[in-house]
This record gives sequence, C-alpha cells and structure tokens, in this order.
Amino acid sequence: MAKRIRAKLVLELLEKGMSGREIRSTRRISQRSIKLVREAAERVGVTWEDVAGMADSEVYDLLFPAQRAAREAYAEPDWEWVHSELQRDGVTLKLLWEELRDEAARDGMVAKGYNTFCRGYKSWVAARGVTNHLEHKPGQVMEVDWNGTPMWLTDPATGDVTKCHLFVATLPYSQYSYVEATLDMRQNTWLMCHVHAWDFFGGVAVRTVCDNLKTGVTSHPREGEIVLNEAYEALGAHYMTAIMPTGVRKPKQKASVEGTCGKVATAIVARLRNRAFATLAELNVAVREMLDAFNAAPFQKREVSLLRKRTATSPSLDGARSCTARHCADLDSTASVRTVAPSSRSETMALSIRPVLREMNRRAAETISSPER
Repeated sequence: MAKRIRAKLVLELLEKGMSGREIRSTRRISQRSIKLVREAAERVGVTWEDVAGMADSEVYDLLFPAQRAAREAYAEPDWEWVHSELQRDGVTLKLLWEELRDEAARDGMVAKGYNTFCRGYKSWVAARGVTNHLEHKPGQVMEVDWNGTPMWLTDPATGDVTKCHLFVATLPYSQYSYVEATLDMRQNTWLMCHVHAWDFFGGVAVRTVCDNLKTGVTSHPREGEIVLNEAYEALGAHYMTAIMPTGVRKPKQKASVEGTCGKVATAIVARLRNRAFATLAELNVAVREMLDAFNAAPFQKREVSLLRKRTATSPSLDGARSCTARHCADLDSTASVRTVAPSSRSETMALSIRPVLREMNRRAAETISSPER
C-alpha cells in the first residue's frame, strides 16, 4: 500500500502561511502531495479549524474517502496473534499469510499480498544469513535423520499424550522427501524406516548418509575406520547401499535432510498443530497427505515442484533404473530433460525390480524384527 500523506500537517502549515515549496523543503513532502491535500480540502469544504481536534488518520480519511474504502476492503491482520504464533515450532510468516488469506476469502474480504504482509509485520516489530552451492548427482545419495520437532498422540478416553518422532529421508538432487511418524527412535524402528523410505522412493541409492546416532554407529574416531553396529551394517549389505555417517558434529555434510527437517516442521508439524490424533496409523495418514502436498508444491522461484523435478525428465521413472540396476537405480530425474523414451529392455528390467524389492522388504522385515542384540 502507498504511504499516507500527512494531510493534517499540510493543512496546519498552509494555515500558517507557508508556501508549497517551503513545506516541501522543510518537511520532505512532495509538491504533488501538497496539491492533492489542498484540492481535497477545497472539495470537501474544510479548513484547519475544522480538523484541528481530529487525529491524523481521521483527517486523511475525511479528505480521501476512496482510499479509506479501498483500505477497508483488505483484511487487517492481528499482529499480536501473528507474533505469538511465530513462537510455535515450524510456524512461518508464509504459513500464517496463507491461513489469513483463506480466512479472508471466506469472509468476503481481500487479503494483503505476501510482501505487504511481511512489511506490515516488520513495521510492527523490530526486524531481526551464506551457503555454498553443491552439485548432486541423481540417485547417488539418500540422507536420513530424525526431525527435532515432535508430534503427539492424544488418548480420547484419558486425554494422555504420547510423544511421536518424525523420520525424514531426502534425495539431495531433487530434494524429494519421505517422512514417517514413529513412537520411538530405537534400532528396529530406525531400520524399518529405511526400508519404508526405499519402498517409497522405489529403489535404493548408492550411498546412505546418516548422523552418528547410537542406533547406527558404534564408533567414529577422528582417524581410523568407522564401525557401524551389526544390524545397520547388515541392512546396508542386504540392500547394497554404502552407509556413510557424517563427521562428528558436521551437520552440513547432510545439509539437504537438515534443511528438509526445517521445512517439514512448517509443511507438516505446523499445519497439523491444531488436529488431534488417537493412533499412530491415523497420524501417519495425515503426515502422508501433507508430505504429498509438500513434494508436489512448486518451488518459490521455479515453475517446477519436487515431484515434477523428479519425474518430468523421463516418461517412466522405472526406465532410468536400467543404468544402475544393481542399486535399484536412478531415483531422481537427470539434470537435463530427456525426450528419448526408455528402451524396452529398460522397461523390462524396471518391471522386474518392483517384485524383487517387495520380496527384499519382506525378508528384511523378518530379519530386522528380531530382538535387538
């Protein structure tokens, strides 16, 4: 919105005999604004004496009623509420703007634009940033981590709440992600979440990058060999993926999943913050709905989404799998658009991989579900 003219001040200075040029040089008010105020006062028929006891906003609305009507057509946010909501995990200005926009549409009003909304909030409070660009190859890496923002189950009978954790897996090339809610972060849960993620992506990446969590890594010395625990190492060998923990206290070595964890806090946790869930299955259904929307949402500055970046380059994702069938393939799309359809041999291999993967999942589940050592 345009900045308001200080109409009351202009009328006061004109009453004192100051010229338009003097007002412009001393008060930094443009000649055009001064002219608009003078003409509006003459049109309405008011003088300084008539508005001396009125507030600045009242004088402006009196002289420029059309601007007032246009302003009132916009829904004015409750900045106190906006500020308090921003203190909650995962809530951002973009999320709140989207919610207020939808609410204004239901009330028959017009919401402010996102940039205007942000400027309005920054003017209400004191405004309170460099990363390296990394080139990733498609299908080479899957990064995994636990999201630090919990979710909750509520017993409808007793009201007791149970803490849930979010497992997050991301393919760095396309940023395509998988999220699953769990009741704990124990070893069996950790391993099964990997299996579910690979099934969701439709294949296994060459490398799996994780943190140095105790359920996966026995020791990670500064010098020497990294020792994985037996179950995690067996999982990697079974699915033919190299499990590579990051350096100790080196979260930037898995920056993609770290970034996804922050986005998930907004796209999933924050969006579901006002809903109650009684069972883990019910929670995961809602999480999957939000995840699908998150993966399908377009990039802010590109006409493509995470899902479209993964799929747009090939008529069949499965067709890309032939080049690295040993690892169940290229999970992401290639960097450039390919117009050549996959060969019949590629399609045949792709069709054969899915039942094999399902059988591997079944066998892995039987192995992993045994008691922890």
